[in-house]
Amino acid sequence: MFVYNLTVKVDNIVLHNWIQWLREEYIPEIMATNLFAETRFFKLLEPHDSEASTFILQCATDSKDKYDEYITDHSNILAQKAFERWGHNFVSFETFMQTVH
Repeated sequence: MFVYNLTVKVDNIVLHNWIQWLREEYIPEIMATNLFAETRFFKLLEPHDSEASTFILQCATDSKDKYDEYITDHSNILAQKAFERWGHNFVSFETFMQTVH
């Protein structure tokens, strides 16, 4: 199993609307690519930041080729949509992981 991991730090001033947007628009667009089998959404509890909250979105896939296709064909488009919507109210970074058996 491979996991695309997106970590996002969001200004608390837009937090409620950002979470709603992520659930109603962003995650459905990721899943509509048919490249990931499931997503998991987490809130980072520590370290605590009074001005922003950090979230992790994990998208699981069964092949590196599907991840590569997502990065090549979809990731930049979705990142641009997020920037157009939220501007400088968030920062994010991506990582790619593989489960170890």
